Amino acid sequence: MHSGSSAPISQWGITEKGVFLLLLSGAILFISLAGCHPDILLLNLFPLIYLTAGYLLFPLVDDANLHLERSVLIECSKGTYRVIVTVRMTNTGTRGLFVKADDPLPPLAQITAGSSRLNTFLPSGSEEELSYTFETKRASFKWSETSIKVSDPFHCFNRELILPSEGELELPLYYRKIKAFPICPWKTLSSPGTLPGRVNGRGTDFRGVREYHPGDTLQTLDWRLSSRHPGRFFTREYEEEKNAEIRFIIDAGYESSQGTPGRTILDEFLQQTASLSEMFSRQGQKTGLTIVSDQITQTSAGTGKKQHRKILKCLSESIPGTAENQLLRSSLVTRTISPRAVVFLFSPYRPGDIELYKDLRHRHIQVILICPDPFDRETVKPSQSTPALRAAKIERKANLTQLSMLSVSVIDWKKGESLFPLIRKAFYFHKPIKKM
Repeated sequence: MHSGSSAPISQWGITEKGVFLLLLSGAILFISLAGCHPDILLLNLFPLIYLTAGYLLFPLVDDANLHLERSVLIECSKGTYRVIVTVRMTNTGTRGLFVKADDPLPPLAQITAGSSRLNTFLPSGSEEELSYTFETKRASFKWSETSIKVSDPFHCFNRELILPSEGELELPLYYRKIKAFPICPWKTLSSPGTLPGRVNGRGTDFRGVREYHPGDTLQTLDWRLSSRHPGRFFTREYEEEKNAEIRFIIDAGYESSQGTPGRTILDEFLQQTASLSEMFSRQGQKTGLTIVSDQITQTSAGTGKKQHRKILKCLSESIPGTAENQLLRSSLVTRTISPRAVVFLFSPYRPGDIELYKDLRHRHIQVILICPDPFDRETVKPSQSTPALRAAKIERKANLTQLSMLSVSVIDWKKGESLFPLIRKAFYFHKPIKKM
């Protein structure tokens, strides 16, 4: 529970009702002078008396003395948080106050009971509670102050009070732990890890055999297999294990907000990223995160549980953008990515993003694109004609094929389809060689 007393008070102002009465008084005065009808001036007494009474009864600075206490109760059920917020206001002044309070809400919160606004009369020495309940999938929010407006009985003038009512809300994103699977990145880091990624090299773990290529050393030739196939030579391949760096990039533009509340494309992106981050952190891999919305939010690469908690906090704070994501095409996204990293890019692909993938592939960075199918997720308007819909599907397939030609592993993610088996296959862009 957190509490606070009155902070510095802003200057008083006039309400919309007071502005209306002033304009009405001015209009009556203008009509009476323009038409030479002094009798009409008598009508001007009513708004003037109303405004004067409100000004005389308007509370002074010393009269507006309030005290706030905040309490937060959190319940969790099936990945959805139910938060009960109670703000208790106490009037410690010498006179009653007409109070209008507005408590800020965390982004993406949906009120299920009560209201975050309160408009009431608070007598001297009395208390009043502002209580409401909201539900959310994730949140990282901090209350620092509450705006309260104190007005006269006629609501013609008001004074804004900024009262501290501190409170903190950390609701991590719910995710499902997945079974670890071995990865096969193109490049790895020089430092060893506990459960590192497997790459081809001069290791001790046998991987398979392939046909001999010029330049292979004689030490790796499989003479026994070559003797059974006259005229053909085969080379043994081994594996070595090293640490890998994983970089998650989430496109949180306006397109990612499509879908039902709590089940948008962005929500699915965040849950899958949290599961993958936990798995790779458990393996000892180096992980980092970049979220591209109206602004770019980045988490530097690191290892361990502490790094995973940083990524979860960043995922919990993410909100969808308000326009088409143009920042994804800027160099701000790619310049901090290590050349040895494996990039998981969660994005509804747009043709204009091709330059981003060309830039990543020009730096020989392994890219795995998780692209949700917009037609399968019912984000296409029903009013679109069948030929137009068919043409859009053909164009999308052609764009994804163009990315595949750039050696980008493209996962065309269908609704309800398990993502992790597809990622496991994407790591083995070339099929592993089997024993002969």
